[in-house]
Amino acid sequence: IECERVPIDRANRENHRAILYDMIAKDFTSELHSYDISVNYAYATVGMAQRGYAANLLDESTFPYLEFDLPCWNASFIDITSDSNGERMYYVLGDMQISYYNSAVVTWYNKTLYDNSRDKLDYESLYDMAMEGQWTYEEMYRMVTSMYGEKEGAKPLLINESCADIAKLALPISWGVDFMMKDAAQDHSFNIAGNTKAEDSLSKVRALFDAEGTVYGNEVNFANGEALFFIDQFDANYDRNMVIREMEDKYGLLPLPKYDAASDYETFVGDTYNLISVINYGGGKDIKGGAISAWIELATEESYYFNRIVKRKFFGTDDSEGTVTDSVAMFDLIVNNIKFYRASVYSDQLGGINSLWCDAVDDEDGRTLEEIYEERREQLDEALKSFNGFYK
Repeated sequence: IECERVPIDRANRENHRAILYDMIAKDFTSELHSYDISVNYAYATVGMAQRGYAANLLDESTFPYLEFDLPCWNASFIDITSDSNGERMYYVLGDMQISYYNSAVVTWYNKTLYDNSRDKLDYESLYDMAMEGQWTYEEMYRMVTSMYGEKEGAKPLLINESCADIAKLALPISWGVDFMMKDAAQDHSFNIAGNTKAEDSLSKVRALFDAEGTVYGNEVNFANGEALFFIDQFDANYDRNMVIREMEDKYGLLPLPKYDAASDYETFVGDTYNLISVINYGGGKDIKGGAISAWIELATEESYYFNRIVKRKFFGTDDSEGTVTDSVAMFDLIVNNIKFYRASVYSDQLGGINSLWCDAVDDEDGRTLEEIYEERREQLDEALKSFNGFYK
């Protein structure tokens, strides 16, 4: 497969998008047809679809080998990225369909610190608590505000400072708070005014992030035994995760806590913008299938990746079948409950709806989400018009 990399100008993303648009537009209008696949952020992909450069992946006559009912494709993501009638879709998750697993937001915990504090807890095992559906916000908040590890200077909760905003957003999304809704005419609108669950979730997140036992840091702090819990992306970056794999104390893995005991676990992923769009080949020409077929083959390698690499390196399974330890079962619970929501997937396209939530969490005046939304209503409504236009 021949690839051409477009360097990202991180100081000027708009310029980068313009360069990408220009490359695709020239290729399309000149009928050079140099590109089969484009891998880029959601905003750029939406632009290509709006301009007619992207192929409809739900067109079975063009893509008979895309079987979206297979378990390797996340159903909620397919639902969100297809149009209102479920007949068109222009892009899917990138990096061989597994990049979003790596960026799932999870709760690591220090088993040694937990064992040293068992006399203060109701559960012998946090794994048992989670599997029984009792790993809730109230339980985490109680531990964070009342329990400290035995090591000097250890705090109950550590938030990765490099992705603090992702952690702030991960909690409401994992609690099923959706900032968008659509009516019978399939028009989307923001679900903020009068959203009592969103406002209650905001109060919970503020309380947790402002708690005396909550600090900011990184995986090195966690590996050094400075915190009982560590909220971070799972992230299979080798150097970053090696710090956790080689920590002196034993570690465990939990999902983010549930909203309450009656709710389900839902896993938020922090990077859904590395998407793959397929460029449309006009003039009656068939799309070249070689590169796409090769990518699809890689996209279904989920079992190899998890059983042979992730599970073995992180949780000590060393056989080809991937022994189902408690940690492996917990990892499966996290991955199998990944959910996507339009507002989080299309934050860039929607003018920064995610930043609205993060700013509300940090708001020193304690204003409601609805009050902060009203300040930005004009900007967000303009973005929403474009969004609805794309879906129609």
